[in-house]
Amino acid sequence: MSQLTPTTIKLTLILYIYMKEGRRTMNIRFVGAHNSESKDVRPVCLLIDDVLAVDAGGLISGLSFSEQLAIQALLVNTITTTTLKTSR
Repeated sequence: MSQLTPTTIKLTLILYIYMKEGRRTMNIRFVGAHNSESKDVRPVCLLIDDVLAVDAGGLISGLSFSEQLAIQALLVNTITTTTLKTSR
């Protein structure tokens, strides 16, 4: 069974909203898809229809300034102390 991640939950919600509005297509651009950043890779960031960003990992380094200005909404999750706790 695959794990539900915050990004998966956000994408599911967006898909539900699009379907409810009667939209049939969604343009998803993977700006970044890694857990770290280097010269060639960026942290997770998806851009939907050029106006909605999901997670901000590679947002600044992966988009031009004009593409950043076109973004109308950004979905991010926060890290809490509960998230950071490890089992002993």
